[in-house]
Amino acid sequence: MAKKKLILIIVPVLLLLIGAGVFFSGVLNKKDADPKEAGHESAASEESGEHKEDEKSAKADPIFFEMPDVIVNIKGKGKTKATNFLKIKINLELGNPESLPIVEKRLPRLIDQMQTYLRELRVEDLEGSEGLLRLREELLKRIQATADGADIKDVLFAEMILQ
Repeated sequence: MAKKKLILIIVPVLLLLIGAGVFFSGVLNKKDADPKEAGHESAASEESGEHKEDEKSAKADPIFFEMPDVIVNIKGKGKTKATNFLKIKINLELGNPESLPIVEKRLPRLIDQMQTYLRELRVEDLEGSEGLLRLREELLKRIQATADGADIKDVLFAEMILQ
């Protein structure tokens, strides 16, 4: 009687594990489907032709704009409050080529926004990955507001030196 209970528990668990293994291994992937079913997929792919164009534009080479280096003094750490210097170089990822002239035209304002924000930082604000993430979000928000009309997707750190 105990053997039957054990078998009734182990067999479904093994079948479940085997099914999960087959599913996650990619054996059931649609790309490996029979060629007989290809006719059905081609009709569906013709209907979604515009989705392929969207994917191509998303996979197009990104456009980057290299900002000039910015060097600012920031508030130090500890009781002495010694002055530290931050040198930062960022690249802007643009969503379309039309954004490039807008960013170039507003470059002095973009640098001013960056310097104004960076000068208010403390050394503690830049510590760890959380500090860098917060810095990236703040810079992106301020740059997008200043370069209104430009499609700025991301701020990428090319170089950052804290001394």
